[in-house]
Amino acid sequence: AGNFYSSTGVLLDDYAVTSREVRLRMATSNASDDRRFRTQFIGRGGRVLADVAGPAARYVIRGDEGYVRARVRDSNGRHAWTQPTWVRSASQ
Repeated sequence: AGNFYSSTGVLLDDYAVTSREVRLRMATSNASDDRRFRTQFIGRGGRVLADVAGPAARYVIRGDEGYVRARVRDSNGRHAWTQPTWVRSASQ
């Protein structure tokens, strides 16, 4: 079904997409894991739709994005990238 993501070390604990939102939560190794996370939600043309700090991120779909994908970076320089979720406008 194409449900996968790429990573250089950031692991996702949860990733969910509905017709209304995209949300994800990063896995941390233990309670003393002090990494910081920044998630950028990217749309058509590479446009940054939202920039969210923290171990969980959520993007509310407007309908004009074309697609939405998440790019996560941790404070150690590791990354994760989700596959695009195609978005249809309300008029389609």
